[in-house]
Amino acid sequence: KKQGIKPLVTLHHFTHPQWLEEEGQWLNPDTIDYFVSFVEKIVRAFGGLCNEYCTINEPNVFAMSSYIEGNFPPGNKNDIPGYLNVSKNMIIAHQRCYDAIHKIREELGFNDTSVGFAMHFTYLEPQADSKRAKICYNLMNYLFHTIFMKGFVDGEIAFPLGFSSKSDKKYCDHIGINYYTRHIIRPSNNPALFFGEYVINPDATDDMLTDLGWEIFPEGLYHIVKKCYEDYKLPIYITENGLADATDEKRSGYIYGHLEQLSKLIDEGVDVQRYYYWSTMDNFEWAEGYWPRFGLYAVDYDTQKRTLRKSGELYAKISQEKAFTDEMIKEYLNK
Repeated sequence: KKQGIKPLVTLHHFTHPQWLEEEGQWLNPDTIDYFVSFVEKIVRAFGGLCNEYCTINEPNVFAMSSYIEGNFPPGNKNDIPGYLNVSKNMIIAHQRCYDAIHKIREELGFNDTSVGFAMHFTYLEPQADSKRAKICYNLMNYLFHTIFMKGFVDGEIAFPLGFSSKSDKKYCDHIGINYYTRHIIRPSNNPALFFGEYVINPDATDDMLTDLGWEIFPEGLYHIVKKCYEDYKLPIYITENGLADATDEKRSGYIYGHLEQLSKLIDEGVDVQRYYYWSTMDNFEWAEGYWPRFGLYAVDYDTQKRTLRKSGELYAKISQEKAFTDEMIKEYLNK
């Protein structure tokens, strides 16, 4: 608080106890009760230390990685029922936690509570000149994005998760958006991927790709935020945005490009209130391990030494100046 830093506490980011995994984790409806009880305990303990909460980070990625792609525990592949049931249980858990957090903090005498979730958005585009690709795009966008937004924001258990109608109230006070890249959708014969597959833009050159091979496409953030705000009229938090770049040659330009899009949105009246770069330091990625380097600080995993990268210097200056100055552009972007 003395440094003017305000926490946004995430209550679930992929991990859970081994005993819960053995009980079926989010496939087991009892997990909803377990999670709500855990959240209630945390919120009471934190009291006035935190007024902003993210219930669940990237529920769509958790469900997809655990039950379709198989690179998160339990490692199921092409398990559509698993994907849908986990998605539904996470939505219900969020709705109950939203009510519980507000209730507890009101009982404690606080009226400044803000509860949301962090939704992973990939900017999807159908393969050009393909009617089948457009159908696949609509299906993939609906099942990877829309059903979660309907559930987490509107309180609706949408088909094929269920048939409940839209609630009269919102279950979010702000919308967290995690954005990294664009994917092109082309048709496939795999029903588990909703008869589509996502690929990197074939026209992207090496200077447009991260170390993970993801396309750097700042315009996608603009379109996603614009649509979310038009649809829901809630404050927008950019809860993750970053890239794997071990040499730090592309990170400064990446930050500049995405902040430029947010500046444009703010000028257009979109209520963008937060931007969190992913990540402060190099981190563990669930599917890839330690090799992708996302950090503003480089980490030597043998010694644990942290070294500020040049892009980290730039980010500090942006935060201090609350602007992107001509001097920064000249020094860090060579423009």
